Amino acid sequence: MYPNPKTRKGQILYQLFNSVIIGTVILYPLFIIFAPLAPKTTSSGGFLDFPPLLESLLVLILTFPIFVSFMGILLCIKRLVCIKTNAPQTDKVQKIANILYIIVLSASVISLVLYLFYTMGKSSLFGVVIALNIISIILLITVVFMQKSALKNAGAIGIIKPTFELNIYKKPLFIISVIILVFVLLSIPTSHERASFEYDPSGYVYDRTNSFTYAYIKAEDGITGNCADTKLVIFPFNYKSTGELFGFK
Repeated sequence: MYPNPKTRKGQILYQLFNSVIIGTVILYPLFIIFAPLAPKTTSSGGFLDFPPLLESLLVLILTFPIFVSFMGILLCIKRLVCIKTNAPQTDKVQKIANILYIIVLSASVISLVLYLFYTMGKSSLFGVVIALNIISIILLITVVFMQKSALKNAGAIGIIKPTFELNIYKKPLFIISVIILVFVLLSIPTSHERASFEYDPSGYVYDRTNSFTYAYIKAEDGITGNCADTKLVIFPFNYKSTGELFGFK
């Protein structure tokens, strides 16, 4: 079953929604790979320093339940769009698919709620979340194969994928919006710390916020707490240490 919105507005909204699904699938693996490359505020060394591969693995473990739950919810919404924009389907395959999507939606919502609000310090609940994620993945794979088989058989009797009146993916405004969105995501703070340095003659406390695209540093008087200096550093110079940026190291 294909989504088949009849109005231009419906087609635009569906394509925007579909771009969220595609963008999530693309950006999440990139986030896992590049997370260790985010600029750090602390100096190197210490037992909490992880090699890039291990850090990516830790980020994957911590965020994968959210990714699976989020994707499960999005795909269930997409299924609802298919149902609402097509004639009622009464064949057995579509009925079974609807039941499986309902189960996926329930498992995704429950796992997301458990993970975000109840798993802190409770490893048993984390196990429940992972189990629900596995169930969602298995059911989604099953329903995808079911639908592909049904669509292949439907193609033999003349059912084809609907063609939209317009394609927003080729519009300059959409491309510009995607570029702006990527820039905004890369500008989300990745780390923050307050530190002082014994070799700093001013004795300031440096409050630093990092992201992939910039570092914002505020130097505060160590006694009064008043702001004495600020520095906004744009990529790639945001990967320099605070000492290097302020010239006392």
